Amino acid sequence: MDAGNTRNLGDLLESKSRDELNIIAKELKIAGFRKLSKSSLISAILEADPNGKAIKKIPSSWWHRYHNHVYGVATLIGLLLTIAFFVFQNSGHNSQSQASQGQLTSAPIQTRENSNGNQPSRGSDSNNAEQTEARIASEAQSFSPMSMKEYFNRWYNATSLQQDELEAEMLRKTVIWTGKIGSIESSKEGGVRVIVSNTLGSGTAFLDFDSSQRSNFLKLKEGQSIRFTGIIRSFVASPFLEKCRLLQVLD
Repeated sequence: MDAGNTRNLGDLLESKSRDELNIIAKELKIAGFRKLSKSSLISAILEADPNGKAIKKIPSSWWHRYHNHVYGVATLIGLLLTIAFFVFQNSGHNSQSQASQGQLTSAPIQTRENSNGNQPSRGSDSNNAEQTEARIASEAQSFSPMSMKEYFNRWYNATSLQQDELEAEMLRKTVIWTGKIGSIESSKEGGVRVIVSNTLGSGTAFLDFDSSQRSNFLKLKEGQSIRFTGIIRSFVASPFLEKCRLLQVLD
């Protein structure tokens, strides 16, 4: 391979996030790639894949490059809103308590779910949500109660051998996870491919929903948090889930 092509592939790899580089290294079976610096990892990838076949399989997207920045800004905005709400709540507490003394009102929480159970609920009450999830767990051929947060905490703090064991443990298991939408795309046969991130910002999962749930995702946007279920089909550093079902829209 000539120097120009090598340089072009190197530039392409430099533009990718660490998560994307990990996916490429995983596919190329590069030993100990998680402990390498970014520059060393790029060199190892170029050596293992001089023609760039695996490199070109991973598309470069705005989201993959900048999702960590987005999470940082969102966290800062959330903190500022929390402080503002706290100040506003305290300043209005005395006048509100005098005006409404002895009178407490609460708006009922409404649940929206159609007869076939495919319509997710917005602000669904806890009893119905718990019953639905309990039914999914009991009917699953193999179910793991491990949350998405717990899975990625274990994965990122594990050795390469331990990560392989964790993936083997979770393969073909039904899970119920909560994640933040990173992207929503069309997939084969009218279905939907959704990439979600762990709510703490570390780790992503790829979800495949069938065409019956396409209308649900036409109403959603990137950045919203959802609760979903699915079966872990495979791993390429990130878990890939099939037969997914949207359970709740959390915000």
